Amino acid sequence: MVEAEVQQIVDGEHVRLLVIGYYVQAGVCAFQASIGLIYFAMAGLMATMPTTSSSSRSGLPPDFFPIFFAAFGGAFLLCFLTLGVLCFLTARNLKLWRGALLAYICGGLSLFFMPFGTVLGISTFIVLHRPSVKAKFEAMREPA
Repeated sequence: MVEAEVQQIVDGEHVRLLVIGYYVQAGVCAFQASIGLIYFAMAGLMATMPTTSSSSRSGLPPDFFPIFFAAFGGAFLLCFLTLGVLCFLTARNLKLWRGALLAYICGGLSLFFMPFGTVLGISTFIVLHRPSVKAKFEAMREPA
């Protein structure tokens, strides 16, 4: 085999492993988003609890805590669902050899999720920075 053919096989395998990694991270993010639903449930329970005289002495209005928990849960849910969707789109685009910029962005965001996301992000930068991979992405971007 010629060295260029071997490099194409290696590049294809590395991109395939990135695709699997981003699908896994998308699933993990979707699962972590369910923590936001737990905060929503706590906010609902707090809103239905009767107020006692000790809660009025704390200085905060009793309606503050359910609103805070619901807002925190909503923000948590939105952030992790957004990241999960980005990881899913990145995996799908990498499978088609498209969307290198999205892969760079998602790789950068993945660096914050230790240890799996950090390895995935660094691997994304290493694989996508190779000249042979860049050439393949450019070739797939040009219209047929």
